[in-house]
Amino acid sequence: MCLTSIVVHLEHLLSHCRIKPMVNQLEFNPYHSIPLLRKYCAREGISWSRVTSHSEARWWGQRHTSLADGPTFEHPVICDIAKQHGKTAAQVVLRWETQSGVIPLPKTTRPERLAENIQIFDSSSPQTRCIG
Repeated sequence: MCLTSIVVHLEHLLSHCRIKPMVNQLEFNPYHSIPLLRKYCAREGISWSRVTSHSEARWWGQRHTSLADGPTFEHPVICDIAKQHGKTAAQVVLRWETQSGVIPLPKTTRPERLAENIQIFDSSSPQTRCIG
């Protein structure tokens, strides 16, 4: 599915719905950040929520390796930012998502990871504009 077809689909939906969608759930990761679609959704007042795992970033069903081979959390840029700020790679990516205006949906069953996820908002969290 290409960007144009997604926009056409959204435009069709918006022209026929009585209640406007509030959230668009699509893949979002440093390998695939789709800035034009995010701008379109923002212009239409539609929030963006990530629905895929960062353990293996994909681009509409195919492996997408524009940054590097391997999972998002192993990418050298993300690992370097994490190391510089004393954070985990997961924290860096979650912070990047929130700074990008995306609603992240982190999944964990481990209390220590939940605590890490909350710590992305502390003052030592990095600015992550260089990702994606």
